[in-house]
Amino acid sequence: MKELIGFDLDSVLAHTEKAISKCSEDMFGITLDWDKISSYDFATYPGYTKEMGDALLKEIETGKYLDSVRLYDCAHPALGKVWSSDFDICIITSRPDHLFVPTVRWLDRHGVTYDRVYLKKSADKHKLISELDIKAFVDDRFDIVESIRKNCGLLVYGIYMVDQPWNRLHNLEGVCRVKDVEEAVDKIINRRNENGTSTM
Repeated sequence: MKELIGFDLDSVLAHTEKAISKCSEDMFGITLDWDKISSYDFATYPGYTKEMGDALLKEIETGKYLDSVRLYDCAHPALGKVWSSDFDICIITSRPDHLFVPTVRWLDRHGVTYDRVYLKKSADKHKLISELDIKAFVDDRFDIVESIRKNCGLLVYGIYMVDQPWNRLHNLEGVCRVKDVEEAVDKIINRRNENGTSTM
């Protein structure tokens, strides 16, 4: 059986920020400057109130803006490397359950290679990672990688946090910060090869 490598979707494989910005502009006339976002809580953004932040997230979760989301340029090469290195690809996203079908349709339309896809609440990702015996995981949110580190320990091939403005204030021992998903994949493959467990 192939080893499983896990990936978050939004802001790791999918360039969701543009769609969120468009939603913010449509709802409030506010263009988001992502360099000013220091957490994933939009209520902390200049000019936003808690009510506005909650309304923005609720609107995003309708899936209305899903079609405008594109892949990061590095996503296909990264997943291709995982696939050719004889891993299985597991996508675990915090999107709400009702977006399962639109999410799978979006993945297929963009030619994303994957073996499994799950929609799990952020707080429950670590449970699925443990249950599936995922060997490495890549996410962009500090609260999620912190939860994985706390509840699952150091994964065999590592826990990776893609550098984004909202996680730059946070670092955690055992979590590797990377510039993008492709760098994470390179490190995962190198780590497996160093461990002498490559099936290639």
